[in-house]
Amino acid sequence: MQNRNLIPNLPNYKKILAAINDNDCQKLLFYLESRDDLNRVDTDGKSLLTIIKESEININKTMPIEYGAGIVIKQTPLEKLMLIDPDFALEKLKVLLKLGADVNQVIDCNGNSVLHFYVKGK
Repeated sequence: MQNRNLIPNLPNYKKILAAINDNDCQKLLFYLESRDDLNRVDTDGKSLLTIIKESEININKTMPIEYGAGIVIKQTPLEKLMLIDPDFALEKLKVLLKLGADVNQVIDCNGNSVLHFYVKGK
């Protein structure tokens, strides 16, 4: 096994593992750089993707997100990324998809999903 493929060689790997332990999707996505990070393994050969899938993280679960001034909206991590930054890095979308995000979930008041968003060309 090559050292560069180990989870501890990821930037912020301790924060990634803490986010998994805390079931915090938002922090996990923030610290993951790319979908290739999910292929990194621990010293037992278990991939980060497997560790996440065995955890209690639910990538499609809505959670309250505070936007300031007392505004709280329940969103999934995918919805949050789409609403905050519609031009977010394609790599983050790839990470979400690999983690099982539901691209058919409605993300706006017009009934559009992430797939609608990308098919229409934003």
